[in-house]
Amino acid sequence: ARALRGRGPLRPFHFATDKPNVLVAHGYSVSPGISSPPEEVMLPDDWLSDPRFALVCLGHIHQHCQLEGYEHVFYSGAVERRDFGEREETPGFWIHELSPDGELSSASVEVESLGVPLTPRAMLQYEIEARDLTTDDLDKKVQEILVRPEIEEAMVRLVISNVSAQLDRSRAKAQWMRAFRSSGGMNLDTVTQTRRVVELLDVEFA
Repeated sequence: ARALRGRGPLRPFHFATDKPNVLVAHGYSVSPGISSPPEEVMLPDDWLSDPRFALVCLGHIHQHCQLEGYEHVFYSGAVERRDFGEREETPGFWIHELSPDGELSSASVEVESLGVPLTPRAMLQYEIEARDLTTDDLDKKVQEILVRPEIEEAMVRLVISNVSAQLDRSRAKAQWMRAFRSSGGMNLDTVTQTRRVVELLDVEFA
């Protein structure tokens, strides 16, 4: 970031000669299997392939993986999912052991294997067809969902199809969020699909 903003070149690395060198960076690198798009600040490939680094630990993206083509470069990922965009990710971390001569041994640990209750948090999706519901009916149906016991500590997505144009979505979402928080939920994502868009454009929403 210093170089990108014109505040001078990067400082050179000072490698130890009597112990293994480890690069830890909240940085991005392109690699096969990485789903996130390239970003403005990227780590140079020659850093990752530099034989003087016995281990490279990267952050920034929430993918728990080893970079393809490297035996010593890892993304730890995250121990928790933040939102439904990370629904397919497996929360986890790595345990790395380095011998004094730089020999590396790495083990992957998935958070769900630890046996900690509610870890990682549940991700629940509820779909509601609202074509034949009045605004009050819809509100009642959503409120019934948001007081269920499984909502506590969960991340929830409501997908409501064919919503009437009469629904004040901003107001409704604010009320639903209050109910959700009262139930101890972690994150609520409400997707409302209006009747007019679905019918006139003949589209499906993913």
